[in-house]
Amino acid sequence: MSITESVCPKCGATAGANHYCTNCGLDLSAQYELPPREEWLHRHGQPSATSNRSPSSALSVAPARKEAILEGESGAATVGVRDATLGNAISGARLSSVAVFAGLCLVIVGSIAPWVTTPLSSASGTDGDGKITIGIALIAGLVLLLGHGRSRGWIAALSLILLGLGIFEAIHIHKHVAKLTLFGQQVAHVGWGVYALIAGGTLAVIASVAEMRAETDRPPSPY
Repeated sequence: MSITESVCPKCGATAGANHYCTNCGLDLSAQYELPPREEWLHRHGQPSATSNRSPSSALSVAPARKEAILEGESGAATVGVRDATLGNAISGARLSSVAVFAGLCLVIVGSIAPWVTTPLSSASGTDGDGKITIGIALIAGLVLLLGHGRSRGWIAALSLILLGLGIFEAIHIHKHVAKLTLFGQQVAHVGWGVYALIAGGTLAVIASVAEMRAETDRPPSPY
């Protein structure tokens, strides 16, 4: 009795129950149908592996050898899928780290930029609480560069503090500058630095939370 063996339509490697080809990485689950080995060999102009084998030689393979081959293929498939998942998790974590770093840089820029603007002058964030937001952003940056694992939670907390400070400053400054009018027209406004602070804090919070999820979803290393 012969067993029909499905193969990868791209390279001809044994498909088994794998979602991805262990040889070329093709997504087997996205294929409409996997061809049998005999059909694949015939289609690619290669001699059949069983056509040159006598029935007695085909039955001469020991059951233990067959089990070893199947176990080897299964193990290779498991490692291949695990490596692919690990690679995706690492790539996602690195992208999140870059986004966190960009958000912290935007916070620092916003803290130095004008927080209050008038037609004649402006006030920088460092004239007020901008020094605090710069310090928090620098601490979060050091934790990002030097820390790992559970430090991601600290980065998320510090980023959330920065976001909260940005929202507080926007409300606080708007409340005071709204009283500065000339001939009924408001002459002072919230500077773009405050909005940059809020945007940077938001980006850092979202990216740090995404990085924490990437760390949680990352499969344990087999080594």
